[in-house]
Amino acid sequence: MLVASALACRHAAQPPSPPESSPFRAVAAPIQDDLGYALAWSPDGKILAVAHLGVRSFELSVIRADDGVVRSRREICDAAFDVHALCFRPDGTAVATGGDDGVVRAFPTEDGAPTSLKVGEGITGCAWTDAGLVLSGAGGSVTAVEAGRTWKAHEGRANAVVAANGGVLTVGDDGMMREWSLQGGERRSWRVGGFLNDVQVHEGVAVVSRSAIPARRTPALYEDERAGRYPAVSSENAPVVVRLDGEGMIAMAGHRGAVVSAALWKGSVVSTGWDDSVRVFDASTGKARGALALPWLGWRVRVSPDGKRLAVLGWARPPAPFRSGQPTVSLYAWE
Repeated sequence: MLVASALACRHAAQPPSPPESSPFRAVAAPIQDDLGYALAWSPDGKILAVAHLGVRSFELSVIRADDGVVRSRREICDAAFDVHALCFRPDGTAVATGGDDGVVRAFPTEDGAPTSLKVGEGITGCAWTDAGLVLSGAGGSVTAVEAGRTWKAHEGRANAVVAANGGVLTVGDDGMMREWSLQGGERRSWRVGGFLNDVQVHEGVAVVSRSAIPARRTPALYEDERAGRYPAVSSENAPVVVRLDGEGMIAMAGHRGAVVSAALWKGSVVSTGWDDSVRVFDASTGKARGALALPWLGWRVRVSPDGKRLAVLGWARPPAPFRSGQPTVSLYAWE
């Protein structure tokens, strides 16, 4: 159901300001206080979709890229089922969501009721290719929905899927990145190591997010953080650039916690994670270019297809109050 929100009428708040040495500037923080789960840009880069946890349910917000104003807000599902997957149809007319309830939902970007399909195991990621939706699953499977095909892709959890080279790339807890045809045939694979949490593809390069532990917010992890216990610093926590032509990979050192998301932007790798930061690295050398401190745990970064905007999604750390005025999603522009 489409919700008429006062957010669509007011000016968006400001996100955390980058240091003067940073190559990007703050634009807007259109959603505050909720826990952010997933981000996706429309193919033309004009709108951003955000899946976030409100007080009683998961919600889908659609945001204008130019000024950060929320256009619409809709309910996805009950708060009992986390939403991990978000992607746009190639023509931009719909956005799909998926999560722990194993249901994929397609929402029109304009007014209209969503359609839904139960696919089985929990959904961790989605890519909407010209041939249809492709889903990654919590049990390690990949499903091409329109083709009616499901195949085993990873040992353990498959954490993300992205369109690439007429097929898809997937990453998982087994430390592998694999390339698949849409019929389920494996084309190539890369051992990146660690736990692989996210993957984005830009101009023949895959940017993979790697961590030393599974990047999932469990009750046990919350209890450790409340007690001041944090995982040990590890070199496994790094964004990794993988050339899809097979000419090697570069791991970028600097993060002190799990790296959960990374993307390529203007020749730089921009990454975020559990050390409450956004870090910028030279994509060709791996050299650090700068960092932005966040007031919350970083969860996702996505660059608009036109390269004009960076979206950063975050979570409040316990024991911060749920309504603390912290931005859920922040928009930045490259100077």
